[in-house]
Amino acid sequence: MIHRLFIQNLILVEKAELHFEDGFHVITGETGAGKSAVLHAIRLLMGAKADAQQIRSDATCAIIEADLQLPKVPLWLQDDGIEISS
Repeated sequence: MIHRLFIQNLILVEKAELHFEDGFHVITGETGAGKSAVLHAIRLLMGAKADAQQIRSDATCAIIEADLQLPKVPLWLQDDGIEISS
């Protein structure tokens, strides 16, 4: 689960920081409010290909940071020889 998402210089977003609590979240807003940029940032965190054209025109780089809480790794993975470190 994403607890915090920080976006800087991505598409039209100069700087945004979102905090999420447990539960269901809906992203709403007017046209041009940055909803697509938030979803794009999440896709980039998940491994989507980045492109230099996604950086704001007045910036030299974009930054995306997230604080994540990952689920516990199932014990059966250890049984298959996969090492788990804390």
